[in-house]
Amino acid sequence: MTTDLEIAREAVETTARFLDVELQRRSPFHLAACGGCGGPSFQQPCPLCGYYPRGADKGHWHPKEATRDLFVGSVERSGPNGAGGNLATWVVRDLGRTTAYASPGGKARIEEMVSRAAALGPVDLDGMWKVVVEDVVAVGRHLSEQYVATGWRGIEELLNVASSGVEAAKVRPETVGLLREQVAAWVSGVHQGDLPACAVALGRIGEIATRISHVIPNNGNLIEARRRLEAAEEMIEQRLAEAASRTP
Repeated sequence: MTTDLEIAREAVETTARFLDVELQRRSPFHLAACGGCGGPSFQQPCPLCGYYPRGADKGHWHPKEATRDLFVGSVERSGPNGAGGNLATWVVRDLGRTTAYASPGGKARIEEMVSRAAALGPVDLDGMWKVVVEDVVAVGRHLSEQYVATGWRGIEELLNVASSGVEAAKVRPETVGLLREQVAAWVSGVHQGDLPACAVALGRIGEIATRISHVIPNNGNLIEARRRLEAAEEMIEQRLAEAASRTP
């Protein structure tokens, strides 16, 4: 019989993978009891009570103690048209409160993401409450292999450099578009455990990084990104070679 903890872990991993795809960075999504209200939370400020002891409120938050109904209602109302929400819609709605999505275009993108997130279906919120609040267990996503962590660090750094390059009129927007296509291929490969697909995507991402280095030379962040991409690709090649050597 599947336990509440196992169900919670799968829900957290499903949500995190959705965010990987949508935001093109490895999501750190997790759920743990808030240090203020005690309800399930994935960040500070807490999405339920605003708890953020190092913020301007100096540790004041409301409500002082979360209830199951508050948590369930908050998640369910995060869905399209205020109903049918799940963990993914809850996170996306919170993301929509940031300045990065304050523009009309940003708000429209949030609504599109909420619609896609809702398609993931419902989660057992009562079970989630029991695990995180009553059993006091923090629920994180599955551990990733080293090549995944290293590849993601390189990709995230490269995306930052490329985006800054577009703003400085040094990198063409089309280049960033091609980069994001290959990042999407990388994410798909990682989620499916497809090592050859991951290797191909990293190789193409590395080629784009090389082209960017021609217009942004001697950039320390770009150099580090390329180093990490190469390291991740080498790890995958080693894994593939080991698997081949074991094949009769």
